[in-house]
Amino acid sequence: LRGITYENTSENPTAGDRTLTFVTNDGDTDSNTATATVTVTPANDPPVIDLDVSDTGTYDFASTFTEGGTAVNVANTDAAVTDLDDTSMVSLTLVAGSMTDGASEILTIGGTTFPEGTDKTATVTVGSTSFAITYTATGDTFAIAESGGGEMPIADIDTLLRGITYENTSENPTAGD
Repeated sequence: LRGITYENTSENPTAGDRTLTFVTNDGDTDSNTATATVTVTPANDPPVIDLDVSDTGTYDFASTFTEGGTAVNVANTDAAVTDLDDTSMVSLTLVAGSMTDGASEILTIGGTTFPEGTDKTATVTVGSTSFAITYTATGDTFAIAESGGGEMPIADIDTLLRGITYENTSENPTAGD
């Protein structure tokens, strides 16, 4: 009996008790019934955001913007959010760093432009989701949530991420990352 073990290999197990009932027999009569109870408590698996799924070993993506050129994507076409135990998210945060050319540096999210350094709030629709996007210039932070509250389907977040672009309209942009 000491060698009997229980293991649940599911990444998203159902919570609750599992019972094992034991009875032995000496050839004449059954023994008492003994019950072992194993309580399964699922762990919340954190979401993973990968801006370039095809580039194994990293979750990052890099592109190069050339002065006078068109806007460049900030995520690959296979960018994805995954979560082993959820199909929707309640928030997405984007923090822009190293932007030194002011309003000449522009992120476009869901077809709406957000010039660096200018607070802005907008609602964009991607897939079946209306995203409320609040850009706060202090901290260069974009807070993204479902407009009106609620959860955002991961598939719509993936589409939103894949369409975010960066451009710099300065005639003399600051070089760097």
